[in-house]
Amino acid sequence: MRTQRLLILLALLAATLAQADSKPAQDRPGRDFYAVLMDGQKIGYSEHSLVQAEGKATSRETMVFEINRGNTAIRIRYEQTTVETSEGKPLSFSSVMDMGVLGQKSEGVIENGKLKLTITSAGASQQREMDWPEGALLPYGLQLLGESKGFAEGTAYTARAFDLSLLQATDVEVKVAGREKVDLLGRVVMLRRVVNTMKTPLGQMTVTSYVDDAGTMQKSLLPMMGMKMEIVACSEAFARSKNAAVDFFDRQLVACPVSLADLKAGQAVRYVLQPRPGAEISVPDSDNQAVRKLKDGQLEVTVRLAKASGGAMPYAGSDQRLQAATRPARFLESDRKEVADLARQATQGAKDAAHAARRIEAFVRKHVNKKNLSVGYASAAEVAVTREGDCTEHAVLVAAMCRAVGMPAEVVMGLAYVPRFGERKDVFVPHAWAQVYVTGAEGKPGTWIYLDAALPWMNTARIALGSSDGDLDSFFELVQTLGCFTIAEAKVLPGAP
Repeated sequence: MRTQRLLILLALLAATLAQADSKPAQDRPGRDFYAVLMDGQKIGYSEHSLVQAEGKATSRETMVFEINRGNTAIRIRYEQTTVETSEGKPLSFSSVMDMGVLGQKSEGVIENGKLKLTITSAGASQQREMDWPEGALLPYGLQLLGESKGFAEGTAYTARAFDLSLLQATDVEVKVAGREKVDLLGRVVMLRRVVNTMKTPLGQMTVTSYVDDAGTMQKSLLPMMGMKMEIVACSEAFARSKNAAVDFFDRQLVACPVSLADLKAGQAVRYVLQPRPGAEISVPDSDNQAVRKLKDGQLEVTVRLAKASGGAMPYAGSDQRLQAATRPARFLESDRKEVADLARQATQGAKDAAHAARRIEAFVRKHVNKKNLSVGYASAAEVAVTREGDCTEHAVLVAAMCRAVGMPAEVVMGLAYVPRFGERKDVFVPHAWAQVYVTGAEGKPGTWIYLDAALPWMNTARIALGSSDGDLDSFFELVQTLGCFTIAEAKVLPGAP
């Protein structure tokens, strides 16, 4: 699974939320730089600038990260530009995300309460129009709001921030606290603490920022997946200095207390998840796993793979979740010719939905013929063209191809067992796969079944932590779970496979 995708999302959110309560140093002449640290080690930097001219304020932000996955180094670059009036009214924006493949660009123009959006990926552009969220602000507008509210202790208000990485507005609760000593890369200064809480239907995130007497952000902190991300003001020289070789993926491995190497396909497994000190964990109940709360915050997760046969396609029911899971999404472009052509090719001659789903799974396993860890995160259309990637690229293409022929499908994010990963034995690794809904016969309920084109086996040595359409906002639910627990018990349940 692409944990680096979650990394850049959280870094962008940290920067966005910080702007909701303070003014970035960028309103000083020139450019301003911030180091991005993970558990105290520098992994990248952020650069800000603000230019005001002719009644407009143009903000630019660049974020660059370098992380390792074993021996593979991955460089991620994100750039965004926003244009607002001098009063903070949004006018336009653009963003480019480059995570190792073709990249994705979003451009938006706000006019008369409407957002005209153009998204370009894999060499093709798609346009759509939507209502601009009422009261939503871009960076300069957020800065002006923070200045108008002030930074007196006890100040509290709500800001509505439009996040370009999510392409949606989110309410942010801002609370100004007292002054305290803060370490800025070895220099200890007195700064005011400001707590920002972003709430979404999928969960909430809290970013703690520290501002000086002028209201300029000096540091932001964000706990994530059992680690600590920091964005700290610094010199350009330090920002651009060599990054540490942080194996981000290795930190997400979870030891399994027993070997599951001989697990048969039909056997169920009972896991007991133990939260780390101070952590709370949440795991979804589904057709493939049953979840029960135990004492001291532990969770019992019993995984039994659902089976299905038959099924109609396209889906013709009225369930809102299932209907949504048949539509194109930002990273599941099931309406793109590249994806639809592959879906028709894979399912030609399929006798029913379950048969078609298995054909898509097998097709993608062969189609993605450059299996490596160097791709940051690609959409289904990009994978269809490049034929490159690892588990996430397989998952988005499988899900998009299922949607292209009318079957509800989602991307599942979680952990999967491997007997060996590098020098470590018997571990669960971050992993992504797909799930497709197969309708029942004669009015009976249908079921979600798993499809995994990346691994050559399908068994219960996996734990799902969430499912979605693969877009950025769907990763929120993982932040308080991934890296925040150990597996205290893994027991294969009796019964014939």
